[in-house]
Amino acid sequence: MKRVTQISALIFALLLLSIAFMAVTRSWGILFFLTMLVPVLVVFQVWFVLRAKDSQSDATQADGWYEHR
Repeated sequence: MKRVTQISALIFALLLLSIAFMAVTRSWGILFFLTMLVPVLVVFQVWFVLRAKDSQSDATQADGWYEHR
């Protein structure tokens, strides 16, 4: 679980750096590369987030606070 969190945080940091670099660069080659890289990083970020196990325990989910009575 911890490894998935670290990878997810790294991908998020790369996304932020890529978007910031796109805002300041003037090179068409770099802009093209980053335009292709950002969607790939978003896909990996979503995959890692959906793959991560739920952090709530069964005890907190079993209390039924959300059930209508």
